[in-house]
Amino acid sequence: MNIYFFAPELRSYFEPSPTMSPRDDISYIVALASELAKIDDVAASIIFWEGSVSNLHHKNLHFCLVPQMIDRGVPIVSRFINQHRLNSVQKTKGSSFVFWMDINEAYRARSIANLLKASSVYIPPAHSPFNSASPESADGKIFCDKLKLADLIIVSSPCQLDLLPSVPSMGSLIIPLGVSAAQCTNKPSATSHILWTGVIEESAQPWHIFDLSHQNPEERFVMFGYPRESNLRNSQFYQYVLRRSSEIPNLTFIDTKVSEDRIREIFSNTKLLVDTSDCETFSFNQLVAMAHGAPVISHLRNFAKDDPMSKFVQTANGNTLDLNSIFESLIKDGARRLALRHQAKSWTEEHASISDSACRLVELLSRRQGEDR
Repeated sequence: MNIYFFAPELRSYFEPSPTMSPRDDISYIVALASELAKIDDVAASIIFWEGSVSNLHHKNLHFCLVPQMIDRGVPIVSRFINQHRLNSVQKTKGSSFVFWMDINEAYRARSIANLLKASSVYIPPAHSPFNSASPESADGKIFCDKLKLADLIIVSSPCQLDLLPSVPSMGSLIIPLGVSAAQCTNKPSATSHILWTGVIEESAQPWHIFDLSHQNPEERFVMFGYPRESNLRNSQFYQYVLRRSSEIPNLTFIDTKVSEDRIREIFSNTKLLVDTSDCETFSFNQLVAMAHGAPVISHLRNFAKDDPMSKFVQTANGNTLDLNSIFESLIKDGARRLALRHQAKSWTEEHASISDSACRLVELLSRRQGEDR
């Protein structure tokens, strides 16, 4: 089986930029690709724009560079890639799949899938462009048209699937998130902190963490965030975040790229993770926090009734007063935090293995291809 990740946004993970740490969905995709490449008879490759990154090397992954293209439709895009010839992709026997995550890359992804004789597979991020658009709106219609270029959709939960307006011909697969629990430790100390992490944009609602840190001066807070694109550092909202964070003495704002080891250190010293997003479905940061033994508070987390993570994530259901109340309760109740820490860590070790997620994905893809023949 051949699995290609066509994801230009992955450059934030690999390029040596000092100002862009990867988003949690990007980190998850890299981890998943690495696990897939370990499976016998599976070749995992990442396809980048030519010239976007250099000196690419990451564990057992293969890389292929294709020339930049203008998105003007499948035929024109195909001509551009055809000139380059996808000779450098790693291939093995079996079916092929091109995974893509950005709806704006739909035409390019479809072209690459056609040239590789592969199925086109869309993995929607947490904040899909469709979240704020109805199917009848102009943006909604454009989204639906691009969604039709996918043969299959892979989501991490039923709630994520519910946000999409339609499902492609091959249907959908639900592959729960996974994490490498063996790399996750929790070392609470006198300098333990409350953590906020995510993309700096209005939908992440970082003002809630400003209010919490201001109201709890005896607690240490760490805000680890970054803009979706480097040029957004000059935006009015990002400047607002810089100003507010600098005014709060017990809040440390980390907005520069840090190593994987440093990210693990930040999570391992976390007393509590606070997620203030207005619509969270791709909860990889929450899962990582749980694996490190940190309880999680979510401002608005859309859980399915049978979602096992609902047992370990305290949700405020979009109510700011409830968010403050849950936070105050957990901060004051050390015994409850300790119990949640042990429960969450034990559950992730037993039920949220990324290697299990990768094996499950290959199993379902193989079964789906067998049914289609």
